[in-house]
Parts: sequence; C-alpha cells; structure tokens
Amino acid sequence: MIKRIVCVIAACIIVFWSGRIYSVNLMQRKTDITYNYDEIEFQGYKLVLKEAHIYGKKEFEQRFNAEIPYIESVRVLCAGFTVTNNTGADIGWDEVMELFNCGFQTDTWASSISPSVERQMNIFDSELFKAGQRQEIWFGTVMTEASFKEKTWKNIYDMDYYYVFCITPDKIKVKLDLVED
Repeated sequence: MIKRIVCVIAACIIVFWSGRIYSVNLMQRKTDITYNYDEIEFQGYKLVLKEAHIYGKKEFEQRFNAEIPYIESVRVLCAGFTVTNNTGADIGWDEVMELFNCGFQTDTWASSISPSVERQMNIFDSELFKAGQRQEIWFGTVMTEASFKEKTWKNIYDMDYYYVFCITPDKIKVKLDLVED
C-alpha cells in the first residue's frame, strides 16, 4: 500500500512539474530590437539613440568633464539618447532616470547602469522634466578586463551591444552602433 502511495505521489509530481515546464516555455516574451535613430515610444516618452561609445577612463573624463574612481584600464560603455516628455505632466528627474535605468547587454555579457558614472554624465537645468521638453540623457556602465577573456577584451568593439529598456512584460533593446574614437 505504501509503495502505491509513493508511486502515485511521484507520478503526480512528474506530471505537475512537466506541466509547469511546458507552461513556462509556452509564454515566451517578445523582444523588440530597434536601431540608431529609430524612434521609440515608451510609457509616454519618445526616445532616439543619438550616439554610443566605449571610452577609456581618460577619454571619458575629458568628454564629460568628470572624474571617476576607477583604475586606468577600465572602459566606459556609454549611450546617449534624446528623450522627449510626451506624458503631459512634469516629472522629477529621479523618476525619469529610474524608468529608463536597466542596462547593457551583448550575447555573452550584461551589465546594469553604473550610478557613479551616470551622475557624472547627466546635468539637468531644472528639478523637473517638463511636459513637451526635450533632453539629452546619457547612460553608462564600467567595463573591466576581469569580466572578459583576454582575446575578447582586445576586440571589445567587435561585439554587438544593446541597451535594454524594459524587462517586463517585453524587452526593448536598442542596438548600439559604437563610434570608435
């Protein structure tokens, strides 16, 4: 009798687990990929990728007139967007940046935004992002050699980079065409 109960319980677990795996695989998420200068409408905002770069530490500090507390061998991946507030409301910059802060991705690597870098790149004229206002906003992350194989680090420009805006329900990825300096 105990063997039958154990067998029935095991069969139920297998059936329910198989159903779970099937249902998870059934609802695959959609990923929208856009390219340079494509307009993205996202929660009342219009975004257009302006430019993307991988800077060395010194080049980054010169470009953004900033100092970052990292070793000399780091690189900073940056993406600059022109954002227009079409929400009809004035929004605080913290809310705006939180909405768009997700991260960068390649086929083999991903990184979230580096807050210390982002603060250095963005200087806003007012406390609020006013309705109808257009603003350039930059996102960046620090790339260290420890995150990559030596061959990949030497050929860092050869990878396809994306900026990812939204995780749920669907991803919006913007392909970054890097400008080599």
